[in-house]
Amino acid sequence: MLAQLSAMFNWHAARDDDFVSPIVRGMKRTKSSERKRKRILSDEEIRIFWRACETQGTFGAFCQSLLLTLQRREKLRLMHRDFLTSDGLWAIPTEDREKGNAEYIRLPPMVMQIVRKQPTSASAPFIFQGRLKGPINGFTKDKAALDAKMEEIAGHPIPHWVLHDLRRTGKTLMIRSGVSPHVSERVMGHVIPGVEGVYDQYEYLAEKTAALRKLAALVARILNPKDNIVSLKPGLRSKSLTKKKASG
Repeated sequence: MLAQLSAMFNWHAARDDDFVSPIVRGMKRTKSSERKRKRILSDEEIRIFWRACETQGTFGAFCQSLLLTLQRREKLRLMHRDFLTSDGLWAIPTEDREKGNAEYIRLPPMVMQIVRKQPTSASAPFIFQGRLKGPINGFTKDKAALDAKMEEIAGHPIPHWVLHDLRRTGKTLMIRSGVSPHVSERVMGHVIPGVEGVYDQYEYLAEKTAALRKLAALVARILNPKDNIVSLKPGLRSKSLTKKKASG
């Protein structure tokens, strides 16, 4: 629409010396690629997020799993017990005309611990069960409650974030943990472009499994930063002290 108006005004301006087009440079609509979100949670925000999730029941567990699996919200929401084995192999159903799908991923132990804590019953086939025997839904109120809890824990406002930002955060952490980008893309279920996407039909299950474990390990270190401190062995400590005394 803006382009048509600009052309019309320019046409009129060329025929009327007193007319100035109201459309000026810089008024073009921002490209969708320029509007893409870049928000990720910082390490400190992840710690706050995790603590807040622990108080939010099924929704909190669902959000933690979003961060740890990199899957789309709708895929995780519909995770069905019939498609998940006891050792964590999840067969992700593919919908008609779907662009991309991870197809098979093996959930790391950290996620399986979350899964096993979810209530089970014959009438509740979904891992993250919602009301009326269906999957979890109604995210707006639950997300608002999670945001409020995060700010309560932090003691200050938390910059705005949406659930999809967890997927971006997880992807960023996975790369940070040393996973190759082409493997992380397959974990996420993105369509691989070009010739590689056509000819490389390898399933990458082992690589995706290792990638998810690396992500979980990094998240665990972020949640427990004290675990990164390596203490000296008694023998090494005594030798170090002896050297200091000798040099003194």
